[in-house]
Amino acid sequence: MADLNEILGLDTGNPYEDWVEKSRLLDEFISDAGIEGPQANTIKTKLIGEEPIKEAGFLTRGGRAIDIGQEELLRNVGAIGQYVGELTGFEGLEQSSKELYDEQTEAMSGLAVPYETDPEKQGFLDYGLMGLQSTIGTAPIAAVPGILAATLPATGAVGLAAGFGVSSLSNMALEGGNTYAEGKQRGLSDQEALEMANEVASQQVLDPRMAALNVMQSVTPGRFMPNAGFLAKAGTGVAQQATGGGLEEMVQYDISKEVETGQPYDVWSDPYARSEGIVGAISSGTFGVLSAGTDARVDSEKTGRLQNLQQELGTDVAQSDVIQEAASLKNLDQIDLNIQKSEL
Repeated sequence: MADLNEILGLDTGNPYEDWVEKSRLLDEFISDAGIEGPQANTIKTKLIGEEPIKEAGFLTRGGRAIDIGQEELLRNVGAIGQYVGELTGFEGLEQSSKELYDEQTEAMSGLAVPYETDPEKQGFLDYGLMGLQSTIGTAPIAAVPGILAATLPATGAVGLAAGFGVSSLSNMALEGGNTYAEGKQRGLSDQEALEMANEVASQQVLDPRMAALNVMQSVTPGRFMPNAGFLAKAGTGVAQQATGGGLEEMVQYDISKEVETGQPYDVWSDPYARSEGIVGAISSGTFGVLSAGTDARVDSEKTGRLQNLQQELGTDVAQSDVIQEAASLKNLDQIDLNIQKSEL
Protein backbone atom coordinates (compact mmCIF):
# COMPACT_ATOMS: atom_id res chain seq x y z
CA MET A 1 0.00 0.00 0.00
CA ALA A 2 1.19 3.54 -0.82
CA ASP A 3 2.39 5.65 2.07
CA LEU A 4 0.79 8.95 3.00
CA ASN A 5 3.31 11.11 1.10
CA GLU A 6 2.76 9.13 -2.10
CA ILE A 7 -0.99 9.48 -1.76
CA LEU A 8 -0.91 13.22 -1.16
CA GLY A 9 1.63 13.75 -3.96
CA LEU A 10 -0.56 12.12 -6.61
CA ASP A 11 -0.91 14.49 -9.58
CA THR A 12 -2.14 13.42 -13.02
CA GLY A 13 -3.19 16.88 -14.13
CA ASN A 14 -6.89 16.22 -13.54
CA PRO A 15 -7.83 17.74 -10.15
CA TYR A 16 -11.11 15.90 -9.79
CA GLU A 17 -9.84 12.46 -10.76
CA ASP A 18 -6.79 13.02 -8.52
CA TRP A 19 -9.09 13.81 -5.59
CA VAL A 20 -11.21 10.71 -6.21
CA GLU A 21 -8.14 8.47 -6.27
CA LYS A 22 -6.62 10.13 -3.20
CA SER A 23 -9.93 9.72 -1.39
CA ARG A 24 -10.02 6.01 -2.21
CA LEU A 25 -6.45 5.44 -1.07
CA LEU A 26 -6.91 7.50 2.08
CA ASP A 27 -10.01 5.50 3.01
CA GLU A 28 -7.87 2.37 2.98
CA PHE A 29 -4.96 4.05 4.77
CA ILE A 30 -7.12 5.52 7.55
CA SER A 31 -9.11 2.31 7.96
CA ASP A 32 -5.88 0.31 8.40
CA ALA A 33 -4.93 2.79 11.12
CA GLY A 34 -8.12 1.82 12.98
CA ILE A 35 -9.86 5.17 12.53
CA GLU A 36 -13.51 5.17 11.43
CA GLY A 37 -16.67 7.27 11.31
CA PRO A 38 -16.78 11.06 11.52
CA GLN A 39 -13.19 11.27 12.74
CA ALA A 40 -11.98 9.51 9.59
CA ASN A 41 -13.92 11.95 7.39
CA THR A 42 -12.53 14.91 9.29
CA ILE A 43 -8.96 13.71 8.83
CA LYS A 44 -9.49 13.05 5.13
CA THR A 45 -11.01 16.49 4.58
CA LYS A 46 -8.06 18.15 6.33
CA LEU A 47 -5.62 16.25 4.13
CA ILE A 48 -7.20 16.63 0.67
CA GLY A 49 -9.98 19.18 1.13
CA GLU A 50 -13.61 19.02 -0.02
CA GLU A 51 -14.59 17.19 -3.18
CA PRO A 52 -13.88 19.51 -6.17
CA ILE A 53 -17.00 18.37 -8.02
CA LYS A 54 -17.23 21.66 -9.93
CA GLU A 55 -14.02 20.70 -11.75
CA ALA A 56 -15.48 17.40 -12.93
CA GLY A 57 -16.95 16.77 -16.37
CA PHE A 58 -20.53 17.61 -17.29
CA LEU A 59 -21.83 14.04 -17.00
CA THR A 60 -20.32 13.64 -13.54
CA ARG A 61 -21.80 16.94 -12.40
CA GLY A 62 -25.17 16.07 -13.93
CA GLY A 63 -25.13 12.72 -12.17
CA ARG A 64 -24.46 14.45 -8.87
CA ALA A 65 -27.39 16.83 -9.43
CA ILE A 66 -29.61 13.79 -9.99
CA ASP A 67 -28.29 12.15 -6.81
CA ILE A 68 -29.00 15.25 -4.74
CA GLY A 69 -32.43 15.61 -6.36
CA GLN A 70 -33.36 12.09 -5.26
CA GLU A 71 -32.29 12.83 -1.69
CA GLU A 72 -34.16 16.14 -1.80
CA LEU A 73 -37.38 14.44 -2.92
CA LEU A 74 -37.27 12.10 0.07
CA ARG A 75 -36.44 15.00 2.38
CA ASN A 76 -39.46 16.89 1.11
CA VAL A 77 -41.62 13.84 1.81
CA GLY A 78 -40.21 13.80 5.34
CA ALA A 79 -40.93 17.51 5.81
CA ILE A 80 -44.54 17.12 4.66
CA GLY A 81 -44.98 14.08 6.90
CA GLN A 82 -43.74 16.02 9.93
CA TYR A 83 -46.14 18.85 9.24
CA VAL A 84 -49.15 16.60 8.65
CA GLY A 85 -48.29 14.55 11.72
CA GLU A 86 -48.20 17.65 13.91
CA LEU A 87 -51.43 18.99 12.40
CA THR A 88 -53.31 15.73 12.93
CA GLY A 89 -51.71 14.72 16.21
CA PHE A 90 -50.39 11.50 14.64
CA GLU A 91 -47.16 11.21 16.60
CA GLY A 92 -46.00 8.07 14.79
CA LEU A 93 -46.16 9.83 11.42
CA GLU A 94 -44.40 12.90 12.74
CA GLN A 95 -41.58 10.92 14.35
CA SER A 96 -40.93 8.62 11.39
CA SER A 97 -41.05 11.60 9.01
CA LYS A 98 -38.61 13.54 11.20
CA GLU A 99 -36.20 10.61 11.05
CA LEU A 100 -36.52 10.53 7.26
CA TYR A 101 -36.02 14.30 7.02
CA ASP A 102 -32.94 14.25 9.27
CA GLU A 103 -31.48 11.26 7.44
CA GLN A 104 -31.89 12.87 4.03
CA THR A 105 -30.57 16.21 5.29
CA GLU A 106 -27.42 14.46 6.52
CA ALA A 107 -27.08 12.58 3.26
CA MET A 108 -27.37 15.81 1.25
CA SER A 109 -24.81 17.55 3.45
CA GLY A 110 -22.32 14.83 2.51
CA LEU A 111 -22.72 15.48 -1.21
CA ALA A 112 -20.79 18.40 -2.67
CA VAL A 113 -23.06 20.43 -4.94
CA PRO A 114 -21.97 20.49 -8.60
CA TYR A 115 -22.92 24.12 -9.22
CA GLU A 116 -21.97 27.59 -8.01
CA THR A 117 -24.02 28.57 -4.97
CA ASP A 118 -23.35 32.32 -5.14
CA PRO A 119 -26.15 33.73 -7.35
CA GLU A 120 -23.91 36.59 -8.45
CA LYS A 121 -21.52 34.06 -10.01
CA GLN A 122 -23.99 31.56 -11.44
CA GLY A 123 -24.08 30.91 -15.17
CA PHE A 124 -26.13 28.93 -17.63
CA LEU A 125 -24.61 25.56 -16.66
CA ASP A 126 -25.20 26.23 -12.97
CA TYR A 127 -28.86 27.03 -13.58
CA GLY A 128 -29.20 23.92 -15.72
CA LEU A 129 -27.77 21.68 -12.99
CA MET A 130 -29.91 23.33 -10.31
CA GLY A 131 -32.95 22.93 -12.53
CA LEU A 132 -32.16 19.24 -13.04
CA GLN A 133 -31.95 18.75 -9.28
CA SER A 134 -35.20 20.63 -8.69
CA THR A 135 -36.98 18.72 -11.48
CA ILE A 136 -36.35 15.54 -9.51
CA GLY A 137 -36.49 16.87 -5.95
CA THR A 138 -39.32 19.39 -5.92
CA ALA A 139 -41.38 19.53 -9.12
CA PRO A 140 -42.93 16.04 -8.71
CA ILE A 141 -44.64 17.38 -5.58
CA ALA A 142 -45.09 21.07 -6.43
CA ALA A 143 -46.01 21.02 -10.12
CA VAL A 144 -46.91 17.60 -11.50
CA PRO A 145 -50.01 16.79 -9.37
CA GLY A 146 -51.77 20.01 -10.38
CA ILE A 147 -50.91 19.57 -14.05
CA LEU A 148 -52.24 16.02 -14.11
CA ALA A 149 -55.41 16.95 -12.20
CA ALA A 150 -56.14 19.70 -14.72
CA THR A 151 -56.13 17.18 -17.57
CA LEU A 152 -58.72 14.84 -16.01
CA PRO A 153 -61.75 14.06 -18.21
CA ALA A 154 -64.10 16.90 -17.33
CA THR A 155 -65.51 20.13 -18.60
CA GLY A 156 -63.18 23.09 -18.75
CA ALA A 157 -64.48 24.54 -15.49
CA VAL A 158 -64.22 21.27 -13.57
CA GLY A 159 -60.76 20.58 -14.94
CA LEU A 160 -59.64 24.08 -13.99
CA ALA A 161 -61.06 23.67 -10.49
CA ALA A 162 -59.35 20.29 -10.10
CA GLY A 163 -56.02 21.67 -11.22
CA PHE A 164 -56.34 24.72 -8.98
CA GLY A 165 -57.35 22.64 -5.95
CA VAL A 166 -54.61 20.04 -6.28
CA SER A 167 -51.96 22.64 -7.13
CA SER A 168 -52.92 24.70 -4.08
CA LEU A 169 -52.88 21.68 -1.76
CA SER A 170 -49.50 20.46 -3.01
CA ASN A 171 -47.99 23.93 -2.55
CA MET A 172 -49.48 24.21 0.94
CA ALA A 173 -48.07 20.83 1.92
CA LEU A 174 -44.60 21.44 0.47
CA GLU A 175 -44.10 25.01 1.68
CA GLY A 176 -45.75 24.42 5.04
CA GLY A 177 -43.85 21.18 5.55
CA ASN A 178 -40.44 22.68 4.85
CA THR A 179 -41.20 25.73 6.98
CA TYR A 180 -42.16 23.47 9.90
CA ALA A 181 -39.15 21.14 9.51
CA GLU A 182 -36.67 24.00 9.12
CA GLY A 183 -38.20 25.83 12.08
CA LYS A 184 -37.74 22.76 14.25
CA GLN A 185 -34.11 22.49 13.13
CA ARG A 186 -33.54 26.12 14.15
CA GLY A 187 -34.76 25.31 17.65
CA LEU A 188 -38.34 26.59 17.51
CA SER A 189 -40.89 24.87 19.70
CA ASP A 190 -43.54 22.66 18.10
CA GLN A 191 -46.13 25.41 18.49
CA GLU A 192 -43.90 28.18 17.13
CA ALA A 193 -42.88 26.09 14.11
CA LEU A 194 -46.51 25.08 13.49
CA GLU A 195 -47.80 28.66 13.61
CA MET A 196 -45.16 29.80 11.13
CA ALA A 197 -45.84 26.82 8.85
CA ASN A 198 -49.61 27.43 8.94
CA GLU A 199 -49.11 31.06 7.96
CA VAL A 200 -46.88 30.13 5.02
CA ALA A 201 -49.25 27.34 3.94
CA SER A 202 -52.36 29.50 4.08
CA GLN A 203 -50.74 32.17 1.93
CA GLN A 204 -50.37 29.63 -0.89
CA VAL A 205 -54.10 30.22 -1.43
CA LEU A 206 -54.89 33.52 0.27
CA ASP A 207 -52.12 35.54 -1.36
CA PRO A 208 -53.72 36.88 -4.58
CA ARG A 209 -50.47 36.41 -6.47
CA MET A 210 -50.36 32.72 -5.63
CA ALA A 211 -54.07 32.30 -6.39
CA ALA A 212 -53.57 33.82 -9.83
CA LEU A 213 -50.52 31.66 -10.53
CA ASN A 214 -52.35 28.50 -9.43
CA VAL A 215 -55.14 29.33 -11.88
CA MET A 216 -52.63 30.04 -14.64
CA GLN A 217 -50.86 26.72 -14.16
CA SER A 218 -54.17 24.85 -14.07
CA VAL A 219 -55.19 25.83 -17.60
CA THR A 220 -54.32 23.09 -20.09
CA PRO A 221 -53.39 24.45 -23.54
CA GLY A 222 -54.53 21.21 -25.19
CA ARG A 223 -58.10 22.09 -24.21
CA PHE A 224 -58.00 25.26 -26.34
CA MET A 225 -55.77 24.01 -29.16
CA PRO A 226 -57.61 20.92 -30.51
CA ASN A 227 -56.30 21.39 -34.05
CA ALA A 228 -52.69 22.16 -33.10
CA GLY A 229 -49.89 19.63 -33.44
CA PHE A 230 -48.04 18.06 -30.54
CA LEU A 231 -45.05 20.41 -30.80
CA ALA A 232 -47.25 23.51 -30.75
CA LYS A 233 -49.14 22.25 -27.69
CA ALA A 234 -45.94 21.17 -25.96
CA GLY A 235 -44.23 24.49 -26.65
CA THR A 236 -47.20 26.41 -25.28
CA GLY A 237 -47.33 24.17 -22.22
CA VAL A 238 -43.62 24.55 -21.52
CA ALA A 239 -43.79 28.35 -21.82
CA GLN A 240 -46.89 28.48 -19.64
CA GLN A 241 -45.50 26.28 -16.86
CA ALA A 242 -42.04 27.88 -16.99
CA THR A 243 -43.48 31.37 -16.58
CA GLY A 244 -45.84 30.31 -13.81
CA GLY A 245 -43.23 28.17 -12.05
CA GLY A 246 -40.59 30.91 -12.07
CA LEU A 247 -42.94 33.57 -10.73
CA GLU A 248 -44.35 31.11 -8.18
CA GLU A 249 -40.90 30.42 -6.71
CA MET A 250 -40.25 34.14 -6.27
CA VAL A 251 -43.64 34.76 -4.66
CA GLN A 252 -43.14 31.81 -2.30
CA TYR A 253 -39.69 33.13 -1.39
CA ASP A 254 -41.29 36.51 -0.67
CA ILE A 255 -44.02 34.94 1.49
CA SER A 256 -41.51 32.92 3.52
CA LYS A 257 -39.31 35.96 4.15
CA GLU A 258 -42.24 38.14 5.21
CA VAL A 259 -43.54 35.46 7.60
CA GLU A 260 -40.04 34.92 9.00
CA THR A 261 -39.21 38.61 9.53
CA GLY A 262 -42.70 40.07 9.99
CA GLN A 263 -41.73 42.87 7.59
CA PRO A 264 -42.41 43.59 3.89
CA TYR A 265 -39.71 42.12 1.70
CA ASP A 266 -38.28 43.40 -1.60
CA VAL A 267 -37.98 40.07 -3.35
CA TRP A 268 -37.02 41.51 -6.74
CA SER A 269 -33.77 42.96 -5.40
CA ASP A 270 -32.67 39.67 -3.80
CA PRO A 271 -30.29 37.73 -6.10
CA TYR A 272 -31.13 34.48 -4.29
CA ALA A 273 -34.83 35.00 -5.05
CA ARG A 274 -34.05 35.64 -8.73
CA SER A 275 -31.97 32.48 -8.80
CA GLU A 276 -34.86 30.52 -7.26
CA GLY A 277 -37.13 31.95 -9.93
CA ILE A 278 -34.90 30.81 -12.78
CA VAL A 279 -34.59 27.32 -11.31
CA GLY A 280 -38.35 27.16 -10.78
CA ALA A 281 -38.93 28.11 -14.41
CA ILE A 282 -36.62 25.33 -15.61
CA SER A 283 -38.05 22.59 -13.39
CA SER A 284 -41.72 23.51 -13.92
CA GLY A 285 -41.26 24.11 -17.63
CA THR A 286 -39.83 20.61 -17.99
CA PHE A 287 -43.23 19.16 -17.12
CA GLY A 288 -45.14 21.57 -19.36
CA VAL A 289 -45.55 18.87 -21.99
CA LEU A 290 -47.84 17.03 -19.57
CA SER A 291 -50.36 19.85 -19.74
CA ALA A 292 -50.13 20.32 -23.47
CA GLY A 293 -49.36 17.08 -25.26
CA THR A 294 -52.68 15.45 -24.48
CA ASP A 295 -55.93 16.48 -22.89
CA ALA A 296 -58.52 13.85 -22.04
CA ARG A 297 -61.30 16.39 -22.48
CA VAL A 298 -60.57 16.80 -26.19
CA ASP A 299 -62.39 14.25 -28.32
CA SER A 300 -59.73 13.26 -30.84
CA GLU A 301 -62.26 11.46 -33.06
CA LYS A 302 -64.48 14.50 -33.39
CA THR A 303 -61.48 16.75 -33.82
CA GLY A 304 -60.42 14.61 -36.76
CA ARG A 305 -63.92 14.82 -38.23
CA LEU A 306 -63.82 18.60 -37.91
CA GLN A 307 -60.59 18.70 -39.87
CA ASN A 308 -62.04 16.44 -42.56
CA LEU A 309 -65.15 18.64 -42.72
CA GLN A 310 -62.95 21.70 -43.14
CA GLN A 311 -61.18 20.09 -46.09
CA GLU A 312 -64.46 18.98 -47.67
CA LEU A 313 -65.97 22.47 -47.53
CA GLY A 314 -62.70 24.09 -48.54
CA THR A 315 -62.88 26.84 -45.99
CA ASP A 316 -60.97 28.11 -42.99
CA VAL A 317 -62.24 26.89 -39.62
CA ALA A 318 -61.84 30.32 -38.08
CA GLN A 319 -63.91 32.04 -40.80
CA SER A 320 -66.77 29.57 -41.33
CA ASP A 321 -69.94 29.99 -39.29
CA VAL A 322 -70.76 26.33 -39.83
CA ILE A 323 -67.34 25.16 -38.62
CA GLN A 324 -67.31 27.59 -35.72
CA GLU A 325 -70.58 26.08 -34.56
CA ALA A 326 -69.12 22.60 -34.98
CA ALA A 327 -65.98 23.55 -33.09
CA SER A 328 -67.94 23.36 -29.87
CA LEU A 329 -68.17 19.61 -30.61
CA LYS A 330 -71.85 19.72 -29.61
CA ASN A 331 -73.52 19.96 -33.04
CA LEU A 332 -71.05 18.00 -35.16
CA ASP A 333 -73.25 14.93 -35.52
CA GLN A 334 -76.17 17.08 -36.75
CA ILE A 335 -73.91 18.84 -39.26
CA ASP A 336 -72.74 15.46 -40.57
CA LEU A 337 -76.39 14.42 -40.99
CA ASN A 338 -77.27 17.66 -42.81
CA ILE A 339 -74.37 17.13 -45.23
CA GLN A 340 -75.51 13.58 -45.92
CA LYS A 341 -79.06 14.77 -46.65
CA SER A 342 -77.81 17.47 -49.02
CA GLU A 343 -75.89 14.84 -51.02
CA LEU A 344 -79.04 12.70 -51.60
